[in-house]
Amino acid sequence: MKNNIINRIDLLVQGSVIDFDTGEAIKKIDEELRVNYEICTEDEHYEMFITHLAMSIKRLKEEEKLESTIDDELFNEVKNCPNYYRALGILQNIEDRIEIKLPESEKRFVLLHLCNLLERGKST
Repeated sequence: MKNNIINRIDLLVQGSVIDFDTGEAIKKIDEELRVNYEICTEDEHYEMFITHLAMSIKRLKEEEKLESTIDDELFNEVKNCPNYYRALGILQNIEDRIEIKLPESEKRFVLLHLCNLLERGKST
């Protein structure tokens, strides 16, 4: 039986919201995050993160820019998160996997999500 993330990604591909290659990359990232990192992967926060990441890749492929980003004040709070440097490492692995460097505006959102997921810990 497929998990919710795989179902969600398949629906995005079937609805032509994201392309097949992006869907496959997101599935690999999902698997890697579940296996290699102590993060919560079983709730709506993780689903939002995966969806945001898929849409980020779509925007980059289509050369669209994110209309807004996390302001400096809030991002400074993210940088003070105890898991910030772990989140940076995960982000680097994600960028290596998708072979795309995210712009700063996208990175801020991804890092916010990752810090929150790391804070929540591993799913039981």
